[in-house]
Amino acid sequence: MPRKIALNDSRAILCGPPKSGKSSLAKSYLKEHERSLYLNLKDPRVESSLSTITQHLAPFCQKNQIQALAIDNYTPGFPLPNAESILLVSEKRIEARGYTRYSLRGLDFEEYLSFDRRHQSVRHLFNSFLKDGSLPEISLCEDSKKSERKQEILRLLCANESEFFILQGLLSHMGHKVSAHQLYTHLKKRIQLSKDRIYAVFLDYQARGILHLIEKFEQKSAPKKLFFWDFTLANALSYERNFGALVENMVFLELLKQNEEIAYTDKVDLLLPGHELGVLVMPFATPENVETRLAKIREEREFLESFLIISMGLNHEGESLGTPYTVLPFWEFALGEKE
Repeated sequence: MPRKIALNDSRAILCGPPKSGKSSLAKSYLKEHERSLYLNLKDPRVESSLSTITQHLAPFCQKNQIQALAIDNYTPGFPLPNAESILLVSEKRIEARGYTRYSLRGLDFEEYLSFDRRHQSVRHLFNSFLKDGSLPEISLCEDSKKSERKQEILRLLCANESEFFILQGLLSHMGHKVSAHQLYTHLKKRIQLSKDRIYAVFLDYQARGILHLIEKFEQKSAPKKLFFWDFTLANALSYERNFGALVENMVFLELLKQNEEIAYTDKVDLLLPGHELGVLVMPFATPENVETRLAKIREEREFLESFLIISMGLNHEGESLGTPYTVLPFWEFALGEKE
């Protein structure tokens, strides 16, 4: 399936969160070469023979004239043989001299559309996107198996049941303003866990791109907003629904691909300081409730040139207290159909 990233360098590092499509992209990259080798360091067959593989990899590549080598789940320190092209794949943002790093996230809405083979309407596909989320394989699963597969993926992230409990606690705070200490206080009421253990999981998930924290504008010490690399996973673990948080996480991921600074304030859901743009997430927006909410936002206008309101259907423009605003349905915003 097509992705937006093109791996054009002979020495490349591909980073991204779990199940974002890194391995598929690596194998697609290898198909461009006549003689190639794919090696997954987390394959149990590889792990059990790692010392032997380490010893014989270089002569094997030389003997078989391997042109392109992809090492999945690469860890720094693993010896690299000579090859015309080498691709290193990792969940964490690793560095290596002479290598160009690429970041792959889950599907954005435009990529999700490209997976469609039934030529459905954009509105229909958007409704499916709300349920499927941004993990590529979920969009290809049978509907009856999607929730079960998401649960399996979440369990695969965790080393044990206590970590799975921590992940559940984190997911329940999606879109909330939290600190690591607040999460610890919340979780320790239900399970016996050390503060160090919770903090270690928290930092590991950040390093792997599983969760994202955004700061309050010009208040770095304030609690941070918590988002995930897929906006539907909380629904796989609970029947309780927070549609507003789901949509806000979805909007955040679309903004994230712009590689711009993102913040928040008490009254502005998401803020792009570099563009002096305030983003409000209002799924069920009407011209009246948009005007009402904007009228309450006053202090932020000192550093905002405009507002963008993301809705589930309303398309509208206006001005509030001298500040222009645009209301767009999510799909128009995500597809860039309108400035």
